[in-house]
Formats: sequence, structure tokens, C-alpha cells
Amino acid sequence: MFSSPAWDSSGWASSSNLFRHISGIVMTDDAFWRAAADVVKVTNPLISVLYKLESDICPMGILYAAMDSAKEDIKSNLRGNHGDSWAQVDRIWDGYLHSPLHAAGHMLNPRIFCSDQFRHDAEISSGIIRCITQLGQVYFNPRKAALQLETYQHKLGSFDSVPAFQTITGIPQVQWWSVHGARMPDLQTMAKRILSQTCFGATRYNIDWSLSEKLHVGRWKRTFLEHQRFCQMEYVHYNLVFARATPCLQGSSVVHHGGVLVLDDWIAAVK
Repeated sequence: MFSSPAWDSSGWASSSNLFRHISGIVMTDDAFWRAAADVVKVTNPLISVLYKLESDICPMGILYAAMDSAKEDIKSNLRGNHGDSWAQVDRIWDGYLHSPLHAAGHMLNPRIFCSDQFRHDAEISSGIIRCITQLGQVYFNPRKAALQLETYQHKLGSFDSVPAFQTITGIPQVQWWSVHGARMPDLQTMAKRILSQTCFGATRYNIDWSLSEKLHVGRWKRTFLEHQRFCQMEYVHYNLVFARATPCLQGSSVVHHGGVLVLDDWIAAVK
């Protein structure tokens, strides 16, 4: 833009010291372009994750591996100088995005679990144990599911068959569990429930998380019981919104009225 005749003849080129300063940086400062290149090296892998989230098929077992892959791409792109970038990614991932469901889905996804890239770590173990404990209170026997998980982890029983490995990439994950997990009904139930969830981005369901973020900003002003009660209300509210939502690609469900944010039937004053 700054090297174009249109810019030179626009009058903006000489109308402001700020514009001349910016033009000088863009036209002559190599450090600016090196920094810009580093930004692209960090953002491109993360944008690829966003594309996966907004795809038509994005089951729960994908996001954990996608984030790991994005971090490794950032490390490779920056040639080892990735410490600060990883710290920023981890801050958002750990504070806002990560869920035990993602860790459990990562392990229960047979395509990932049986690949050479799979690495079993403490985060995955704690995530799947939490899912067994919480989901097992309603949908299956948690003790039996834990025992059956060991069979799956060691690729024994029906998980050791040739057809089980041959069909990993040929059929959807939930269908794979329906076929090859029949002898492990409790683990099969958990796997199908988790892998049936999608990772669509919030915009696909017309959800604007800014309401949640604004209400969480003042969490330190509340007592522990007040904040716990708010979290429970938030959990129920967003689940009700998702239950009746129709996927879409644009728009916002948040309406602003003065100092109040309105999200469907939940009205909360924001100071």
C-alpha cells in the first residue's frame, strides 16, 4: 500500500507525522517484517484448528490432538524459540478451553489411540478417570468401565482382532465402538456418548461467550458459595441454549440494553 502511486497522491502520505512514521517502519524496518513473520508462524497453526472446529464433522476426539499438533507446528516454525508463544496458548487452553471430555475423547478415538503419535500422559489419565466417575453415576457402571478401559489400553480381547485395526480409518468412531466394543458394554457406552459430541465453535450455535467472560471478571468479589452457585446457573443455562439451538454460521444471540446483557431468558446486570 505505502509503495503505491495511489498512496502518494492521496494526501495522507504527508498529512500526519504518525502516517509518515508508520510508512517508514513498513518500508524500511526489517525487524517489523521479521516480527510479522513470527506472528504468522504462530497464528497459522491456530487458524487451522479453528477451521477444524467449524467443519461439518468435528467429533470430540479431534480437538485435543489438533491443539497438540498446532503447538508442535508453532515450535517447528519458530525453530525452538516458542516458549512465550506456548505459554500464551496454554493460558487460554487451560483456563478456558480444556475439558476432561477432550482428553477422554483423544484416548477413545481409535484412529489416534492406535497411531504412532499417541502419547499417554497424566492429563489424559485424569481426564478419562473424571469422565468415568461423573458419567458413570448415570449411564454405566464406573468400576466395570475402568476395568474394560485397561483391556482397551492394552489392545486385548476384541480390540486385538485384525478387523478392529483394519476398520479404524474406514468407519466413523462411534460406529467403530458399536461394532468392536460390544463385549465391553460399559466402556462402549461411555465412548459412544463422548465421541458423539461435536466440537463446533460457539458461533456455529449462535452463542456469544462474552456474557460468561464479563460475569466471570468479577468472580473475586463474590464468596466461594456465590461463585459456585453462579457456575451452576451458567452450566444449566448454556446447556439449555445448546439443547434448543439450531446450528448457524453468523449472528449473535446477545442483546445489549444499557448496563444489562440479555441472553435469551437469563438477564444479568453487569457493573
